[in-house]
Amino acid sequence: MSTATPDDSQSKSSAESLASLVGVQPALQAILVVAQQQLQLIPNCVELSIPTALSFVQGQLRGQPVTMQTRRFAGHGLSAFTLATISDAAGALCSVTVIALPAAGSLLPILGIDVIAFGGSLQLVALDLAPLDADAFEVEAVPVLRHMHSLTQGQLIPRKRPEFAQETFSDLALIAAARPGQEGFAAAPAVYLLQSYTTLVQQSIAQLANPTSELSQRAVRAYERNQNWRLAELRNRKEHNALAQLFSPEFAHRYLYEFLFSPDA
Repeated sequence: MSTATPDDSQSKSSAESLASLVGVQPALQAILVVAQQQLQLIPNCVELSIPTALSFVQGQLRGQPVTMQTRRFAGHGLSAFTLATISDAAGALCSVTVIALPAAGSLLPILGIDVIAFGGSLQLVALDLAPLDADAFEVEAVPVLRHMHSLTQGQLIPRKRPEFAQETFSDLALIAAARPGQEGFAAAPAVYLLQSYTTLVQQSIAQLANPTSELSQRAVRAYERNQNWRLAELRNRKEHNALAQLFSPEFAHRYLYEFLFSPDA
């Protein structure tokens, strides 16, 4: 993997400009639009077919209808890039989730973005690059995560790191909430993280094309950590219970265990 760090001034400036955004919908829409744009920049990106029962599901929140839509892609160095949204009956976004799982042989970190606003405010802003290879992470991901934090300008409300993630999230994971009127300080780091991850994927082309014996051994260990991250996510009972309440326990189990965090993803 290249030792160059993603220092794209254009990405930084475009993300920084979002700090002035006000409102849940502008923030969530900005994150969703940039996620969709980044897919076009990932080499060899193709959309994968997933069962309709998982890609489109309807449920209820406090007696009001909600819809969850999920799309999954694969591309260079990535076995699964999953983009999921939950919207209310009027089409307003309630959440945006992005999870990018590196393929076997890759030293890329796992991208995790979860921004949730079910109560009219951004109750959860969870952004991370989960380390799978210590050396690559230190050189490539740490600078990204540090700049990501700077984009919050100290305006977000820190939240406690969940117990299930103690061993798998990075030490620089951003887990917070946003006060009303401060939503831009959540959108800016999320957008920057998306743009930077695309740069990391593009930079990994040489490593995957010319694997040395040492890199191959590191990649094996990285994929083991990849699997451990998925197992840790399955211990997140809050996510399971939230999906079960919105849709059904059967859907929650199938979506999480057989799709989103499946070892085969």
